[in-house]
Amino acid sequence: NRRLVSGEAARIAREHCRHTLDRNMLGQLEHLLAQPSVISSPQLLHTIFEAIVNALHLSCSQADVDALQMLPDLAANFAIRAPGLKMLLGLALEILDHRRLPTAFIAKLTQALATRMVDVEWEPRDTVLEFASGAVDRLGWDRAKAVVEPLVEDVVSALGDPEEYVRAAAVQVLVRVVSSADAATRSRVAGHPGLTRVRLGQLLGDSEAFVKRAAFDLVAALALAAEQHQQQQQQKSCEWLHCLTHRQLYLVCDDPDFEVRLRCTRLLAQLTRWLHFGVMADADRLAVKELQVDALLLDMCNDSSRYVRLVCLQSLRDMQGRCAKASEEHGVEHPEKRRANDTDTFCEKLGSVDFGRLERSLSTEHLYQEAVDRQVDRQLMTEADDVNAGNNILECY
Repeated sequence: NRRLVSGEAARIAREHCRHTLDRNMLGQLEHLLAQPSVISSPQLLHTIFEAIVNALHLSCSQADVDALQMLPDLAANFAIRAPGLKMLLGLALEILDHRRLPTAFIAKLTQALATRMVDVEWEPRDTVLEFASGAVDRLGWDRAKAVVEPLVEDVVSALGDPEEYVRAAAVQVLVRVVSSADAATRSRVAGHPGLTRVRLGQLLGDSEAFVKRAAFDLVAALALAAEQHQQQQQQKSCEWLHCLTHRQLYLVCDDPDFEVRLRCTRLLAQLTRWLHFGVMADADRLAVKELQVDALLLDMCNDSSRYVRLVCLQSLRDMQGRCAKASEEHGVEHPEKRRANDTDTFCEKLGSVDFGRLERSLSTEHLYQEAVDRQVDRQLMTEADDVNAGNNILECY
């Protein structure tokens, strides 16, 4: 059987390439990837591809940059599906981390990534986006910029992808770019015409919880970047703020997914702190006031999730300290000059918060008692050595 013989030969080549860098064999293997008989046999194709990846790993360890030049071509090959592409991009990330590569190689790799972003199957698109996130995480923005920045257009376009995993992955890339990039790149992303209030609003209201989580992370990253930007006396209005509405935030505060509520609460705390104690453009201040973020944050103190209540406790205590400091600076020496404003009203509301009760609601004893009162399944309350059997009542919150 010709296919069996070919498969056996491919397995032999795979093991050979694991230990020996043979340029001639590497070229022949690359040529085989284009053969119809190989493309029609997924198992044979995968084995040959593994042999090539083994050879490229060896090239990387031996600093043979010339042999690595075929990597972008392989990444752009639509015959190589998501598992193979993931192997290639994992190798590419390793190479970028340990080798100084020519600009031409970087440009070719970026072009290959852009090519796979239009793949008809969603898995390769998702793989490219995960690679971009991994590059920023592992290399830092300064080193990842040459690869990731040219993909921003494709990433923003992927926010409207019909596949939810791709949408979430695209949002996560933007979170990392906004959080890590230089000021010029952050400003370009925040003001990108594809990052409209409508698109952000759709992501925040997505049917999938993990997309909504990522979307709230992005809005929080944009808010932090804008706050830092405006602290530098560059008070430019934030268009993305208008993707938020009071009704939307109010409904999210009752979302069945506690991680969505957790991220929403973090955003509420961030916007509340920025509104009352930060520097904001007048248009942004008006937009945030209309959201009533401070009132929503106070309401979240009664949330059923201990993680949400913990965010409330930490953020409100921090703001209580800021209120006290502001009172000492402005209200003691010249109390007659201090006029009532929204921040004063908010500080008064903070004074009525029972921080002791909120802190006690986070104790282990309280959580176990709450579980008993709610008649949680007895199996969850059973002590056992197996981490997956009992001992996990706290994970329910």
